Amino acid sequence: MESKLYFYAAIVLIISPLVVGDKWGYSGKTGPAAWAEEFKKCAGRKQSPIDIRAEETMYDPGLKDFAIWFDPPRPNSNFTVKNNGHTLQVDLEGEFYVSNGGLQHLYKAAQFHFHWGGQAHHGSEHLMEGKASPLELHLVTYNSDVYSHIGEAAPKSDGLAVLGVMFEISKDDNPAYASIIKAIQYIRDPHKKLRIRLPVDSVSIRSILPADISRYFRYQGSLTTPHCHESVVWTVFKQKQTISAAQLKQFRTLLQRSHHHHQEPEPRVVPVEDARDTLVDSTRRRRSASKHHSHLSQRERDILVELGIQGDREEEAAYIKQARQARAERDMYAEMGMFGDQPAADSLPSTVENQITKADPSNVEPAKVDTQLEMERQVIIDNYRPVQPLHDRVVYRSFKLSEPPVDTARAGRQGLGYVTVDGEKAANSECDGASGVWASSLVMLAALLMALLLVE
Repeated sequence: MESKLYFYAAIVLIISPLVVGDKWGYSGKTGPAAWAEEFKKCAGRKQSPIDIRAEETMYDPGLKDFAIWFDPPRPNSNFTVKNNGHTLQVDLEGEFYVSNGGLQHLYKAAQFHFHWGGQAHHGSEHLMEGKASPLELHLVTYNSDVYSHIGEAAPKSDGLAVLGVMFEISKDDNPAYASIIKAIQYIRDPHKKLRIRLPVDSVSIRSILPADISRYFRYQGSLTTPHCHESVVWTVFKQKQTISAAQLKQFRTLLQRSHHHHQEPEPRVVPVEDARDTLVDSTRRRRSASKHHSHLSQRERDILVELGIQGDREEEAAYIKQARQARAERDMYAEMGMFGDQPAADSLPSTVENQITKADPSNVEPAKVDTQLEMERQVIIDNYRPVQPLHDRVVYRSFKLSEPPVDTARAGRQGLGYVTVDGEKAANSECDGASGVWASSLVMLAALLMALLLVE
């Protein structure tokens, strides 16, 4: 019995990195609820994100329009897309500035990144009236009047300004994000450290923001990832950007694989037009895998496709073996009463055929591989921090609640409608305006005819 305990203890030491992973993540032992244990600032009183409720905010007439400097980009500017293991990030190289908008300094844009969820009703970090959006963008800028780079500015109380953009799902693709989304297929594995440089004319800082940037909310908060520095002047735009369901799906396939890499490759930056050849060169051993995949379920094959390793037998074998091993060991520990804080079987995604808790640990069914892959996928699919207490902070807005929104129909949004509070799709605002004009004309004509009859 004692020898078995030593054996189990040795296995715990070996696989603990698989269970714990990085110092922080979005689920399990390293999820947002545990961040403050490692990063003390995450327990501060000015944390982000928050739930923004318009009726509880205060109008500030000093919050004017923003100015976006050097957009379109100047020559020698670069947009580089990467997967940092937690999100898709676009690093900016060049002269990109944001000013006005009630900001006291000139802020230089350093990067923007995204937060999303596995379903349409969640994904954004900020909430509007208690409701989440499926996707949120953060444009991170730093105080260039005072600090020379973002690393110096991040811990300082006046260091950062972040512009937050919420998204809604539209029928059509959003062309402003086309080149970024195209790059996703090349960066699904963060450990390959492949960075994709986009054509400088394919992205515009202004185009990734909503058409109306005059209506926004403002508050003092923090970074939404560790170290959670409370150094951010937050701007969250009221108007949403759009993204199609097909485009959003590409974000959700940006998965994290970390268990079978034995050697860290050197970072590489390649132009997007060369990215495909780069990946082909690194996977020349790929062959037809129809027979090789005969023992896998269809869902397992789909996941291998999403991971970008289907056909690479070495990568596939290492990943599936690791998944099976981790699943079997997790079952063993469950029998021993260990790792009691891991998700219960009934809390796993309903799409997974879960037969784990009642199964014999010695009989590892294919569904267990499925479950392990699904659990790992959930870590990167939902990469948002829950809302934090507002405490004694005040949220300001740049507009009066009685003011109508800016007409953005001429800004290329004619095809967009909006959803009323009761969930019914409202008519297009231009149609409403036209029908009002006709109604007024008919009333005036009827009154004129009545006056003529009375005169006769």
